[in-house]
Amino acid sequence: GDLGTRLFKRTTQVVELTETGRLLQLRAQGLVEDYEDIKLQIHDIELRTSRSLRIGVPYYAIEDYLGTIPTEFEKKYPEVNTSYFVETPSDVYYNLVNHKTDLAFLVNYKMSSDDFISYVPVYREPLGVVLNVNNPLAEKPYLRFRELKKETFLLLTDPFFVSSMTQIGELSKSLGEFNIERFINYDRMESLLIGISKNDGICISGALLKSQESRFIAYRPLVDKGCWRMVCLCFDKKTKNPLVQNFIDLYRSSSYYRI
Repeated sequence: GDLGTRLFKRTTQVVELTETGRLLQLRAQGLVEDYEDIKLQIHDIELRTSRSLRIGVPYYAIEDYLGTIPTEFEKKYPEVNTSYFVETPSDVYYNLVNHKTDLAFLVNYKMSSDDFISYVPVYREPLGVVLNVNNPLAEKPYLRFRELKKETFLLLTDPFFVSSMTQIGELSKSLGEFNIERFINYDRMESLLIGISKNDGICISGALLKSQESRFIAYRPLVDKGCWRMVCLCFDKKTKNPLVQNFIDLYRSSSYYRI
């Protein structure tokens, strides 16, 4: 080979290293150990030099998703400048894919073009029924899916609701034993809320519409098993910011982690 010397002695029974081969083996082992040590040192440098972490959070779920986590993270990493971008779900997503944030709380949306994003499940967001206060169902403190069979479902045709609407259709079959036949589609949140305030139907939602309770709109939790949707901490698979994993680890060790 390139070394110009024999590395092995071969006989009919065994293959042994020559003296040169043993020397090369020892040096190669040392190089592997040096490489692993260098990797650890680089990680330590990145950890010390990474001073910022940008996190996207849907505007309606700051309390539900985060709670006291920002305070706990600041106590553990006081030198880190942590910024929270409070946006609509779509803006939270697009800020992440455009590298304007390092980490984002998202319901488990799966776009065809986002194979570079890692999804770490961290929170089961309860689902409930959003309805007009004059709907007879609003008189109950909680509801089950089978009680919704005769209702008209109000749906939001937003790309970030597609997976949720698919899940709701599956829940109506498995828990309520019915297919959703009566529904009205809306292309804007404002229009859907007007539909609820006019008692045109009901909507199934998590924290997004729970936050819209008013003197016209009520929210009643669904108590059937499986009435939740998964919230994930999402990040670019190629991120080099070690604080991303530190935040995820802290979240997983907190009382907000519900899987």
